Amino acid sequence: METIWMTTCEVLVEPGDLPSGSTKAFANVTTWADSREMARDKISHYLESFKWHLISVEGAHPVDESRNYDEEASDMIERAKGNRDAIILGRFFSYKEN
Repeated sequence: METIWMTTCEVLVEPGDLPSGSTKAFANVTTWADSREMARDKISHYLESFKWHLISVEGAHPVDESRNYDEEASDMIERAKGNRDAIILGRFFSYKEN
């Protein structure tokens, strides 16, 4: 049975897509899925529509309704509740490789 999953993903973006100029970032992503693999596959496919690539999924778990999430995550979860096709990207935290 599909539920809303919260994931933390590492993403490779096209040069110039992030204000920082970096091409790698982490972001929280919510989507409906029945497993970590399904969430990863849906997110990867969605990112490809921007010519971005999923590098890794650092964390993935079904949303726990009894947990208090921060404001951004709570908003993402609420938005996903109304749309079973939702794939919602949170704020990107970019970084540069050394």
